[in-house]
Amino acid sequence: MKTEIKEVTLQQQNIKVIINRKNNKNTYIKVVDGNIIVNTNKYVSQSDIERLIHQNQHKILKIINKQMGQKLNSNQIRYLGKIYQLVLTSGNKLEIQKTSNAFYVTSKYDYEKTVDLIYKKEAENVLPKLLSECLTEFNKYYRKTPPKLIIRKMTRRYGTCYYTKDQICLNSHLMKYDVDVIKYVIYHELVHFIHHDHSKNFYASLQLVCPNYKELKKKLNNF
Repeated sequence: MKTEIKEVTLQQQNIKVIINRKNNKNTYIKVVDGNIIVNTNKYVSQSDIERLIHQNQHKILKIINKQMGQKLNSNQIRYLGKIYQLVLTSGNKLEIQKTSNAFYVTSKYDYEKTVDLIYKKEAENVLPKLLSECLTEFNKYYRKTPPKLIIRKMTRRYGTCYYTKDQICLNSHLMKYDVDVIKYVIYHELVHFIHHDHSKNFYASLQLVCPNYKELKKKLNNF
């Protein structure tokens, strides 16, 4: 058996890849202790292995996150589906600067509280825009004026529709998910203005405005 040690980057995470070349007919991938183990034969190229890993990256990352307790290091933050470096500096005034791969933050709070504040501030910028985009698509099928948007951290819900008050409340921690997943949550709440329960009609309307909602719901639950 010949063993090769490589590295692959998935959603900005550098992950060790251990390739064991045996007399296998097929190629098999598994995750052990946060590392990707590939059992294959001598004829499979490095590019083929990388392509196979990237094709299965969501499943691989799910397993890695589960194995590692789904906890990030204190110098990392998950934002819009990717992992960014978090550079914290102590200071009384909250200041947030975002680059393509890092957040530079001045804060007087600990890691957990600082992340809450980052998500709240980013959500106030991002979520109204996504709501507007979703409402434009929604109004191709239904008539709905823009509801009032409330943003706050919630422990048990991604979003809530208060249809009697014409309000939608979205969880500020949605900022850790992909944009398409966030839009799914928004569509879900918008449909509640039409159907106030989770009946067959509700899901029929949800599929009309968000055809791949089942896939996105699964992606949200498996994050």
